[in-house]
Amino acid sequence: DLLPTLMGGIVKVMEDPAYLEDFQPGGHIYLASQELGRKRQQSGYQIEKVFADYSLLRQKIWNLIRYNQALSIEPKNIFELENRINTAIDKITESTIQSFYQKSSIELIEIAFKDKLTGFPHLKAFLNTLDSEINRARRYHHPVSLAIIDIDNFTNYNCEHGRFAGNNLLRDIAKDIYRLVRSTDEIARLGSDEFAILTPETELTDAGKASERVRQQVKKETHRQNAMATLSIGMAAYPLNADNKDELITECQKSLSAAQKNGGDNVYLCPSNASS
Repeated sequence: DLLPTLMGGIVKVMEDPAYLEDFQPGGHIYLASQELGRKRQQSGYQIEKVFADYSLLRQKIWNLIRYNQALSIEPKNIFELENRINTAIDKITESTIQSFYQKSSIELIEIAFKDKLTGFPHLKAFLNTLDSEINRARRYHHPVSLAIIDIDNFTNYNCEHGRFAGNNLLRDIAKDIYRLVRSTDEIARLGSDEFAILTPETELTDAGKASERVRQQVKKETHRQNAMATLSIGMAAYPLNADNKDELITECQKSLSAAQKNGGDNVYLCPSNASS
């Protein structure tokens, strides 16, 4: 059985994130999970059972950490530890699926990692990307800018026009955002009416100008369609405002709150001394 090999890989990642390389294409954990997928398919597994196995594996790991007080696992930051575990299991899941159903692997991965309404990555997938981009930025001394976008008064719009109209508005705004960002930028749907744009190798002021174009275009298009939607956008950058992923998200959320307190329909950039 290949499960002990996969478990060993996850344990190593918990100790040191550098071992995530073993989960990339060509790595020995990646190859082991592909072989597991082939064996599961040959033994008549249903794809739902594969998902259930990995879901159970994730649960068992966290139960072990939660209830075994004798464990002493670095890092102390529980959010970083959670990200390492989730990233490792997500990578295993992805490579297993690819070998389980080669023809439909793309569709299955989209089901697992993408928001159905907009087609954007969901929060968990985006956090993995953000972590990778910050690590890359740290290695090559490049900036990374992050924008968190909130649709002003979206709850009221849903109440007044109904959920179907609200979903249509979300899709339209998602299309506008997609058209306006660069192909190298990463977009995600974080929650009900929140989006994120990750802009690699871009200073905060330049990313802010791009977000301002998004704000103006969405306002123009939705007003033309009588939806009358506006956006509040909060922004921060690594390393200008934050030293890691969690700090960057926190500073972005503070900036978003400031944009909303200023009446909405604006872009607020995190001050350069915010994290000090």
